[in-house]
Amino acid sequence: GDRLFRQTLLGDLAANALYYSFAATGRRPTGRGLLLGAAAGLGAAALPPRLGLGRSPGEKWPATPLMTLALYTAGGLAAGAAGRALGAGHAAASRDQRGPRTR
Repeated sequence: GDRLFRQTLLGDLAANALYYSFAATGRRPTGRGLLLGAAAGLGAAALPPRLGLGRSPGEKWPATPLMTLALYTAGGLAAGAAGRALGAGHAAASRDQRGPRTR
């Protein structure tokens, strides 16, 4: 019971961390985060009934699916913003290590 729950939670956390870490790769991390979040939100809202997992008892159409999409999209934007901030810090540190520019 508890062991399975902890393992599932750990797996979910690891999978989400890996998924959203892709927002920080390459150019335009905020846009990439937006797309990753929106894709995850659409999947979370649309796939469970299609996979035979049923619907949540408290689900109210369209509020619940829209809120799901919004929350996942916000998570993607946050991941992209974090990637952008970390990338900017990395670029500044690289410039500092090279020393002052001479012309």
